[in-house]
Amino acid sequence: MLLEKDSNKFLQSIRHSVKSDASDNFIQLNKSRLKICIEDTSIILHLNFVLHYKLNGINHSVLMKKASKSRYYFNIKLNSDRVSWYFEIYNHDYCVYYSKDDVSLHVPLKSRHFSSAINSNHPNWLKSSVLYQIFVDRFQSSDKDLRGLHSVSNRIKKKSWSEVPDSYNKSKCMDFYGGNLWGVIEKLPYLQDLGISTLYFNPIFEALTHHAYDCIDYSEVAKCFGGNDALIALSSKLNNLGMDYIIDISINHTGSKHQWLNDQNTREYYVKDPLGRYKTWEGASNLYTLDYSHDKLKDRMYRDDKSILKTWLGTPYNCRGFRFDVGHSLARDQSYFNHFTLWRDIRAALKSIESDCLILAEYWDDASNYLKGDVWDSVTNYYGFLIPIRKFLGLSLDARNKRKYLYNSNILIESFKSGLKEISFEQSLLQVNMLGTHDISRLYNHKEVDDNCYFYLSCLLLTYIGVPCLYYGDEILLAGSTKTNEGYRYPMNWDSNNFQSKYFYKLKTLIYLRREEQALQQGSIYFLEAPNGVISYFRKLGDKVFFIWLNFNEDCSDLTLNIPFLCDGDILSLRSVFDSNQTLKLTQTNHMIASDVTSGVYSN
Repeated sequence: MLLEKDSNKFLQSIRHSVKSDASDNFIQLNKSRLKICIEDTSIILHLNFVLHYKLNGINHSVLMKKASKSRYYFNIKLNSDRVSWYFEIYNHDYCVYYSKDDVSLHVPLKSRHFSSAINSNHPNWLKSSVLYQIFVDRFQSSDKDLRGLHSVSNRIKKKSWSEVPDSYNKSKCMDFYGGNLWGVIEKLPYLQDLGISTLYFNPIFEALTHHAYDCIDYSEVAKCFGGNDALIALSSKLNNLGMDYIIDISINHTGSKHQWLNDQNTREYYVKDPLGRYKTWEGASNLYTLDYSHDKLKDRMYRDDKSILKTWLGTPYNCRGFRFDVGHSLARDQSYFNHFTLWRDIRAALKSIESDCLILAEYWDDASNYLKGDVWDSVTNYYGFLIPIRKFLGLSLDARNKRKYLYNSNILIESFKSGLKEISFEQSLLQVNMLGTHDISRLYNHKEVDDNCYFYLSCLLLTYIGVPCLYYGDEILLAGSTKTNEGYRYPMNWDSNNFQSKYFYKLKTLIYLRREEQALQQGSIYFLEAPNGVISYFRKLGDKVFFIWLNFNEDCSDLTLNIPFLCDGDILSLRSVFDSNQTLKLTQTNHMIASDVTSGVYSN
């Protein structure tokens, strides 16, 4: 028996021995009953576990039942789609509370309760997906050069595939390499073999620039990208291969040359300033902001059966969803309240057509207000994943902050935990994680990030909670610049020697693991206390375990790992997913020398 002298010691003992979350490890839905469990591997006697839950706005408190030596449970009879809960743990001397905030001495805030949305219309297919982002003009050309079909072909600059992209000041995003959707179709066997399940296309509709965020016609795929026929053909090919695609679209603004501006009846779709001038988005003179106070615009964009968004979701295009550019900006000119009301209206309209379509939004900040199951399904996870990683690498920081963040894994893990606490476990499984995009530099193009470092980051991307997204060319460490957006959009190098590299084959192994293993798709995540410079965690579902050990500091000293789901005497035998000859044996309290463990991914 462990004699506790004060409540803090009691708290620490419970913290290292009690585990629960809202994953399938601890909750089980059986018809109208939800079974909620908690595990305790402590040696403290006479512990009691109380489940505090909220259903239909009413609070309930029940003493949990013992299912086995280390597991307690209670069955809730459901008459609602949503339920939230936390645990109270006590003996005759002390009491603590357990929630998403871990173990604490105080009752957790409501926002920190575990929660589950039982009958949600989430896109569950996304959980097993690996996304691949394609900037169409820079991925692959077809036999026929389609650049002459551009709406202002006399103004574009044609580049050869071996050239470096022009600066913005030189070409104003009017330099085109000739990539198109027919070229993507040609490369589908490659993408399938790589293990990709879902293609995420940057905008493909008629526009002036190569990035196509300045749309001039939402109803037509750009002719220089192959037109509507190419998208229909691509959709059919993807369906035959068991793959999906989503489209990046901006419904917050259009290009200043959009066809709606040529019609007196549709000019009212735009926001105007007090002087009657069209309001630009963020000062960009070629982007005009749309005004959703007009019902006709809502009908045309998403409400009518033949609306723009519903058309692309339907036959013959069969898009699985959208990545909404600057999703946080939509209807902000019409007030904060209307912004959320509009998004809920869009969600209802799209889910009425395809209940599991993906509503993914671009947002760089804390998106928890949007991720409650009634607005967005997912965001591009800059806030909870990529930005903390960039700080960990010391990128774009002044000297003071670089000293604070560089290889400080404690700050990184706390940032990860903070992001996960803000949303439900179910929502966390759907957030789209990435290491680079068309809007932010590829990490391996920074001199501070060597090949080993980027390999460790790829292990993190493919095993972390959420949905991994590769940016085209990441698999071959595509060349680029870190200074401007144009440097993030180099043409794909299909002649690269890196297709034969060790990194390419290890990345492919990770992608296949992610596609096949439910523990990586929807398992619990357990962060371990480790020395600075080491990122270490487990993913676990049932008996399947993945141990991730990423050592960015080869000089780490001895340490002790406390593994929360093992009991005294249990031994966890693991092998590297890259080399079966590399093995590890871990016990609940495991003493080891950090630098003796090869960085990578291990599994039982």
